[in-house]
Amino acid sequence: MKKILIFALLLIIGVSAIGQTTIKGRIIDEVTKEAIPFASVYMENSTIGASTGFEGNFVFSTSLTGEQTIVVQSIGYSKVILT
Repeated sequence: MKKILIFALLLIIGVSAIGQTTIKGRIIDEVTKEAIPFASVYMENSTIGASTGFEGNFVFSTSLTGEQTIVVQSIGYSKVILT
């Protein structure tokens, strides 16, 4: 049975002076509440994204505006899509 990827995608969005938005958070397992290392977090239909480290943390910046779709996936977990 596949585990469901749930995450505390504690999105902290900040805007810098040059118009970049920073997206950062932590990916965790819904059941065990443990970090999911090496998960992929990216903006759909773009090359913008990052992988989580050992603690499940990620951070990336984008200059895209408007509503965007973020995809989170890792081996052994279901893909999660957020708008």
